[in-house]
Amino acid sequence: MYKNNYWFFIFLFLLSLNHTQLMGQKCHNRIIVDGLMHDWEGCETYCSDKIDDGKDVDFTRMWVTNDEKYLFIRIQLAKPLSLVDYNSLFLEIDGDHNAATGYRVNGIGAELGWGFGLRYGFYKHFSSADYISNLDVRYVILPSFTSTDFEIAIKLDAAPIRNEKIFTADTIEILLWDKQVGGDLLPDSGHVFHYVIQKDISSPYQPLSIEPPFETSLRLMTWNVFYDGLIDTIRQPIFGKVFKAIQPDIIVMQECWHSQANEVKQLFDQWLPLQKGSWKVIHTGEGLMLVSRYPVVKADPIFVGDNRNIAAYSIKTDLFNLDTLLLIGVHLSCCAQDNERIAETQAIMHYLGKHYSIGRNEDKLLRLPVVIAGDFNLVGSEIPYRNIVSNQLTGAREPWFTDLAPHQIDRPMAYTWRDYSKVFSPSRLDYIFYSPLFNPIHSYIFNILYLDENSLKRYGLKPTDLRICSDHLPLVVDFVPTVSPK
Repeated sequence: MYKNNYWFFIFLFLLSLNHTQLMGQKCHNRIIVDGLMHDWEGCETYCSDKIDDGKDVDFTRMWVTNDEKYLFIRIQLAKPLSLVDYNSLFLEIDGDHNAATGYRVNGIGAELGWGFGLRYGFYKHFSSADYISNLDVRYVILPSFTSTDFEIAIKLDAAPIRNEKIFTADTIEILLWDKQVGGDLLPDSGHVFHYVIQKDISSPYQPLSIEPPFETSLRLMTWNVFYDGLIDTIRQPIFGKVFKAIQPDIIVMQECWHSQANEVKQLFDQWLPLQKGSWKVIHTGEGLMLVSRYPVVKADPIFVGDNRNIAAYSIKTDLFNLDTLLLIGVHLSCCAQDNERIAETQAIMHYLGKHYSIGRNEDKLLRLPVVIAGDFNLVGSEIPYRNIVSNQLTGAREPWFTDLAPHQIDRPMAYTWRDYSKVFSPSRLDYIFYSPLFNPIHSYIFNILYLDENSLKRYGLKPTDLRICSDHLPLVVDFVPTVSPK
């Protein structure tokens, strides 16, 4: 009798805990943090939330997985917002599976509390709490503009304060919290979400090769060189080593404010001497610069308002099936200038529709291969991005451009800007968009911080050299034409 009552009360107690117990599910695909979610297909939906149970923000779903180095979290919202700007949202993680340590929040003890809108976090184990930055936990969140879908990465070996690691248990608890009266919780109040960190990672991340797979491809590169980096006598030798390692055919650069075309030409003739002829260099507008081994037939400025840093370059090539390439180099307006970026991307698409399209209505197509590359400064509104990758401005049946979305050679990340002296987390600001007449056979973001010693020695570079060069990273792609534009 007493024995039966004992187990009955134990059963009631377990029911009262009301935990959402969901164990780790390895994704079929390797997660690349780039703001595009196709690689999450096949991952189970770990935690769902009721619709319209929040206030200003309504969480809908959350996925969690990990690889050998990072914890990955995907968050879906009912309405688009900027997760990195002006909000009251928090990510809470209990890394030691102990509700008695850290912040007491909805049944867990969170050692890590990250304020999305604050752009910094808190680390608390016992009594004291410390501010932490994105550098302390290698925190990355993409996309950097408004969306309903975000992905986050945090280093599993992060030890932000006093060399204390956040993740000390295999089982952890995760909570999303809109920290205001009536704000949404995921999972809901009274529920706890558990995740078991996977240890048996069968295929760790393999660094990408930077060598082109075919000799007959065209290698294009874009890089914001941060305030005239090429003519800075301290940074200049490192830039030379990077260009020698990558061996590009065409480079479009930004922030060449005071760099003269003739001095940059001399540098490239010295760094990468050509078998025939010499490099062609065009300085367009205020800080946009094109460097090409091929002849540049035409350079059209596409100035919008005060922005003098958009230009279309018609380039003759010697590749089979590729007589002429149109490259649009851009450096869109920075920071909180949403309206300017919208107008600038509208102007680019209008220029293409007027001068380089054929057909009419939904059959309108680009009549030659086109690439748009550069620093797009895509923060704030998602509209500038949609202006390029959708067909809403062209009226064509299919979008004209695809987002290349390369990732870094040394880690599964696609951010292109990082400055750890600032509160902003690493962001994807630089893009390459290409038209259907091009086939990108190989691409990458050149980051070398975690690269092996032999590769660094081969390039003559040190792990921190790229940070000295610029706050942006170089994007590289090898193109081959798919069909003759004729």
